[in-house]
Amino acid sequence: LIKSISFGSEAPSNYDRDDNEYIITWKNANYMAKDMIADGGSETSEEYYVKGKVKKVTTSNGNTFIDIGKAYPDKGRVTGVIWKEYAKNFEYSPYFYEGETVYLRGNIYPYDGCANIKLESDSQIIKLVDIDSLDEDFLNY
Repeated sequence: LIKSISFGSEAPSNYDRDDNEYIITWKNANYMAKDMIADGGSETSEEYYVKGKVKKVTTSNGNTFIDIGKAYPDKGRVTGVIWKEYAKNFEYSPYFYEGETVYLRGNIYPYDGCANIKLESDSQIIKLVDIDSLDEDFLNY
């Protein structure tokens, strides 16, 4: 079961839920990261689907960073982190997602004042498709 969560203007302080998987916006992921920093937490115990538009993809020392919502160095961003040892698990270049709306799936952890998600395989990146842009033959298949 996937549950959509909306916090409005302020995130609640308690994130205990009954389900194992959740959908949240990139802004709400940052609320959670800021609460974790304040509470001394290191990582969510649940996996989340964090939705946002990919603003920037960068690679440094073999590690790839996918910024959604806002781009580095903005502290309001969410960063999907692909450490170089996991790069071989990705069929498509992460640059393929630049400008696209995606879900990043994983545990959220705070780093450098913003929310991060460690990505170990391409199954953790879900690209959303605009159904209006699909070919009619494809839709009728």
